[in-house]
Amino acid sequence: MIEDTFIVALMRGGELARARSMLDARLHRRPSLRDTRWQAAMA
Repeated sequence: MIEDTFIVALMRGGELARARSMLDARLHRRPSLRDTRWQAAMA
């Protein structure tokens, strides 16, 4: 939950490279439809 909030804060704060990096690592560990959607929203 805390990591989710941090990723959203990074996305909203314009820190897209950092948010992408965290999402990539999470998606590498496990598939997630929400993370995939967030990743697509930053494309």
